[in-house]
Amino acid sequence: MEAREAVKQAKLYLADLLQDEQPSNIGLEEIEKEGAIWRVTLGFSRPWNQAPLFSPPGGKPTGRSFRMLTIDDKTGEVLSMKKHEEVGL
Repeated sequence: MEAREAVKQAKLYLADLLQDEQPSNIGLEEIEKEGAIWRVTLGFSRPWNQAPLFSPPGGKPTGRSFRMLTIDDKTGEVLSMKKHEEVGL
Protein backbone atom coordinates (compact mmCIF):
# COMPACT_ATOMS: atom_id res chain seq x y z
CA MET A 1 0.00 0.00 0.00
CA GLU A 2 1.23 3.48 -0.83
CA ALA A 3 1.22 6.34 1.68
CA ARG A 4 -1.76 8.03 -0.02
CA GLU A 5 -3.85 4.88 0.38
CA ALA A 6 -2.94 4.59 4.07
CA VAL A 7 -4.02 8.20 4.64
CA LYS A 8 -7.25 7.63 2.72
CA GLN A 9 -8.04 4.53 4.80
CA ALA A 10 -7.33 6.41 8.04
CA LYS A 11 -9.57 9.34 7.08
CA LEU A 12 -12.44 7.07 6.02
CA TYR A 13 -12.18 5.05 9.23
CA LEU A 14 -12.09 8.09 11.51
CA ALA A 15 -14.98 9.82 9.71
CA ASP A 16 -17.11 6.65 9.84
CA LEU A 17 -16.33 5.71 13.44
CA LEU A 18 -16.93 9.23 14.77
CA GLN A 19 -19.79 10.17 12.43
CA ASP A 20 -22.17 10.86 15.34
CA GLU A 21 -19.63 13.40 16.66
CA GLN A 22 -19.53 15.22 13.30
CA PRO A 23 -15.75 15.47 12.82
CA SER A 24 -14.70 18.20 10.40
CA ASN A 25 -11.50 19.63 8.98
CA ILE A 26 -9.93 16.16 8.99
CA GLY A 27 -6.32 16.56 7.94
CA LEU A 28 -3.04 14.68 7.85
CA GLU A 29 -0.58 15.66 10.56
CA GLU A 30 2.03 12.87 10.44
CA ILE A 31 2.67 9.58 8.68
CA GLU A 32 5.32 6.92 9.11
CA LYS A 33 5.82 3.33 8.08
CA GLU A 34 7.52 0.82 10.31
CA GLY A 35 7.74 -2.66 8.86
CA ALA A 36 4.26 -3.72 7.77
CA ILE A 37 2.49 -1.03 9.81
CA TRP A 38 1.53 2.51 8.85
CA ARG A 39 1.08 5.08 11.62
CA VAL A 40 -1.12 7.93 10.43
CA THR A 41 -1.88 10.88 12.70
CA LEU A 42 -4.94 12.91 11.80
CA GLY A 43 -6.17 16.19 13.24
CA PHE A 44 -9.85 17.13 13.28
CA SER A 45 -12.43 19.37 14.91
CA ARG A 46 -15.77 18.57 16.54
CA PRO A 47 -18.72 20.93 17.13
CA TRP A 48 -18.14 21.23 20.90
CA ASN A 49 -14.45 22.12 20.65
CA GLN A 50 -14.69 24.76 17.94
CA ALA A 51 -12.67 27.26 19.95
CA PRO A 52 -10.29 29.46 17.97
CA LEU A 53 -7.57 27.34 16.38
CA PHE A 54 -4.84 29.70 17.53
CA SER A 55 -4.15 31.30 20.87
CA PRO A 56 -1.83 34.18 21.79
CA PRO A 57 1.91 33.80 21.08
CA GLY A 58 3.46 31.12 23.25
CA GLY A 59 0.09 29.44 23.83
CA LYS A 60 -1.14 26.14 22.45
CA PRO A 61 -3.71 25.87 19.65
CA THR A 62 -7.15 24.80 20.84
CA GLY A 63 -10.22 23.32 19.26
CA ARG A 64 -8.51 20.41 17.54
CA SER A 65 -8.14 16.73 18.40
CA PHE A 66 -5.47 14.32 17.19
CA ARG A 67 -5.63 10.56 16.69
CA MET A 68 -2.96 8.11 15.60
CA LEU A 69 -4.25 5.21 13.54
CA THR A 70 -2.23 2.09 12.85
CA ILE A 71 -2.95 0.34 9.56
CA ASP A 72 -1.81 -3.04 8.28
CA ASP A 73 0.17 -2.42 5.08
CA LYS A 74 -0.94 -5.65 3.38
CA THR A 75 -4.66 -5.73 4.21
CA GLY A 76 -5.45 -2.03 4.71
CA GLU A 77 -7.20 -2.92 7.96
CA VAL A 78 -7.14 -0.28 10.69
CA LEU A 79 -5.71 -2.02 13.74
CA SER A 80 -6.04 0.76 16.30
CA MET A 81 -6.88 4.39 16.90
CA LYS A 82 -5.34 6.18 19.88
CA LYS A 83 -5.45 9.69 21.24
CA HIS A 84 -2.36 11.57 20.15
CA GLU A 85 -1.17 14.77 21.81
CA GLU A 86 0.47 17.20 19.39
CA VAL A 87 3.98 18.01 20.56
CA GLY A 88 6.09 21.06 19.84
CA LEU A 89 3.39 23.55 18.92
